[in-house]
Amino acid sequence: MSLTSEQIEARRYTIGGSDMGAILGENNYKTAYEVWEEKIEGKTIDLSKNKSVVIGNLLEMDLLVKYDKIKGTISRLCETFFHQNHKFLSANLDGVSICVDEERESNIIEIKTAGAFNKDEWGVSGSQIVPKQYYAQIAHYMLVTGYNKADIFVGFVDDKVIGEILCELNSSRQFGVEPDFSKIVDSMETRLYTFHKDEEMDQLILDAGVSFYENYMKPWIDHGIKNPPPMDFSNKSFQDCLKKKYSIVEESEIRLPSEFLEIKRNYISAMIQSKKFDKIVQEEKAKIIEAMGNNQKALLNDGTYFSRKMVFRKGFVAKDCEYIKFEMKNSRDSRDIMGDF
Repeated sequence: MSLTSEQIEARRYTIGGSDMGAILGENNYKTAYEVWEEKIEGKTIDLSKNKSVVIGNLLEMDLLVKYDKIKGTISRLCETFFHQNHKFLSANLDGVSICVDEERESNIIEIKTAGAFNKDEWGVSGSQIVPKQYYAQIAHYMLVTGYNKADIFVGFVDDKVIGEILCELNSSRQFGVEPDFSKIVDSMETRLYTFHKDEEMDQLILDAGVSFYENYMKPWIDHGIKNPPPMDFSNKSFQDCLKKKYSIVEESEIRLPSEFLEIKRNYISAMIQSKKFDKIVQEEKAKIIEAMGNNQKALLNDGTYFSRKMVFRKGFVAKDCEYIKFEMKNSRDSRDIMGDF
């Protein structure tokens, strides 16, 4: 859902559902350290021009209407919720679904859009296979609000849908009317996932939320002391964050402490092993391809099989760009040491 500037500022002092996946280590795109940076350092990424976010905001209300048609419910928007005993745990819901027949209980509704490229992260409609950070999000919402059930309703956006959205936006501007995405959403592929409150998950989220707040947020709020969580160097999101953080090269040098000699040895060893195993992977793959020939499938006695399929990929021209090349060299002759392996 789109948040007001007041809600965005208030989120700096509370832990919301979108933070919880990262705090639990269940978010492939964000770490607990980045959550801390947002809360304490005020560092946020401007997503106002992010294509996925823009499309999600444009389609959210029509997806909510489609969800109500499927479920036979009436959904209403809500103000921010806070946990009864821990006010630093908050929930900004997309909506609450109210059952018309009063025989079913009301539940939380979370609207998502997903690109075709990550469609395999979602199971069939009716299953409980969703990206793990989204499960953490709605589980957090159930803990904070007390609702016993939550639905995730996702619409899949492909090139055709994007084209239809652009046409609708251009047409509405031309005639000076509000864009209507209802027909686009009605024809989109959508899937529905239902989850129920789980006591063990509640306790896990509560413990993680209280710990994060007490250890990393409260010292700053109460005393102005910055105490960040440990950096997760193995997390790809954190690695990408470092590339953005250190995006220039200054003509200067530093001397690293002795502990980095061990880190260097680990780095070299890992690089050697990586190249060795990559060679093995390609060698074994070549054996399989030679045995398969032009066949689509190659069956194995254990019930598994290898497959080949033709995939069409649109051509593209890479734009000129600058990037930082990381190397390790010998100070005596400036050779790239890894080039020796």
